[in-house]
Amino acid sequence: MPFTTKSRLILALFALLLIGPIVLDDVRAQYADLTAEQIEALKQAWHVTNARQDGTSWTTSDFDDGDWSTASLGAFQEGLSAARNQVYGWPNADAEWIWARSGVTAYFRREFGLPRSLVNDEDTEIQEHFIVRITANNNYQFYVNGVLVHQDSTEDGEDWMTYDQIDVTEYLDVGDNVFAIAAVNTDDPENYGLLFDAELVVTGSGGYIAAPPVRQGGC
Repeated sequence: MPFTTKSRLILALFALLLIGPIVLDDVRAQYADLTAEQIEALKQAWHVTNARQDGTSWTTSDFDDGDWSTASLGAFQEGLSAARNQVYGWPNADAEWIWARSGVTAYFRREFGLPRSLVNDEDTEIQEHFIVRITANNNYQFYVNGVLVHQDSTEDGEDWMTYDQIDVTEYLDVGDNVFAIAAVNTDDPENYGLLFDAELVVTGSGGYIAAPPVRQGGC
């Protein structure tokens, strides 16, 4: 997947299955023309749990999620709807189960850093744009650094098949940041999942992220 005017930092969790609980996938991606900071960020993991989280402290960078399970990085193929997407990589035999039944909320956290090189000379704002695409079957709340940025609580059975696209640049800090998501299936007990992708749009030489596709779910 080549790019000519921008590099893409894709931090994605793919947990979308047609039937049964969600399994977290271990993905080995190939990287080219990305900075060391971007590659390191790509290798980091999400933390997930089913244990009930009261309040919003779990959405901040100060929260200790050391006892949560981990979800390895995945990436999704652009140009396909969420219902017909596929994961990139290979299944992990040691993957964790994160949703067990309808009505159980799954909590996701993803810590990452943004280098000072992304800030303008006056240190007043991040120069690039951080675009998030997210969907869940079927309700979710999305936080950035403890701030509720977006939520989808519709009961439309087909609503999850389209992405919500959000520019989260204004909520980010130089240094430590955290994405946090609470997702719950309130409808079909056998069809649920979360699809998340973040794109850091930067200038300069292009790069690509690619790996052989393996069908993991969808309809």
